[in-house]
Amino acid sequence: MRVDTGFQVQDFGKFLVTSVLHQLDGLGHYHNTFQSVSADSEKLPVRHVHKPSPDMQLATLVDNDDPQKQGRIKVQFKSQCTSNDPTEWLRIVSPSAGNDDQGQNNRGFMAIPEINDQVLVGFEQGNIARPVIMGSVYHSNNGDSQQQVGNHLKSIGTRSGHIIGFDDSPGIQGITIADRKGNVILINTFDNSMEITSLGNMTLNAKNLKIRVEENMDVLVGQNKKEIVKGDMEQQSQNLKHDVIDSSTQTTGKKFQHLSGETTIATTQGKMILDGTGTVVIQSKDRIDYGE
Repeated sequence: MRVDTGFQVQDFGKFLVTSVLHQLDGLGHYHNTFQSVSADSEKLPVRHVHKPSPDMQLATLVDNDDPQKQGRIKVQFKSQCTSNDPTEWLRIVSPSAGNDDQGQNNRGFMAIPEINDQVLVGFEQGNIARPVIMGSVYHSNNGDSQQQVGNHLKSIGTRSGHIIGFDDSPGIQGITIADRKGNVILINTFDNSMEITSLGNMTLNAKNLKIRVEENMDVLVGQNKKEIVKGDMEQQSQNLKHDVIDSSTQTTGKKFQHLSGETTIATTQGKMILDGTGTVVIQSKDRIDYGE
């Protein structure tokens, strides 16, 4: 912008004209006024802005495969208009979200809705250009509370049918973790018991393992049982009883020693054979009774 003052031209810099008012009277006299801002302004000042206040909207999820893997989704609003295209990738509100102490992703509650789920959309700071997913909504085609009695059931379920269930009903109270095939971990709060059911194999891996049973312990094996101890093995009990229906074999690589206050070895059927490649020694501090 320049202003001519006599023969001198004064430069005030560069400006961006934001409005011009033209005036022309009946005598043909013309003049104008204008408003402007500096050309290097990052934002234009706008007066008397009527900011919309959008309500939350229902929408249907149409895509949850975020190409940038940020857990975002695309939705389609239920607007009745000629062009109702899906949105851009929208973020999802979560009870907790962020990084862990090691800087790894997905700390908090990670649960992306499924395609065709109905979701509720809000808008950051009331800005219709910044939608955000507030959560999912049950409706007549996917909600079922027939099993509820006094609102006693709470659950987390996946698309495949895996579930974590919480039961607060009197006489049953407990927690159930189950998959769709019937593998179950059941915590029964009512009778202070816990049950683990596996339809296939079960493996426990640990550096050290301790099992403490205050009262009784029963172990039932349907077929075969094998124990391998690479180091030493020690058993201690008040009384020990072995019942073998068919045959029993005990093999010791080097030395076998049996110590007891009193020992009885008897065969009810057949012979008893003591066989050694070296000398067989029978010693007694009193006497040896061979019987009749």
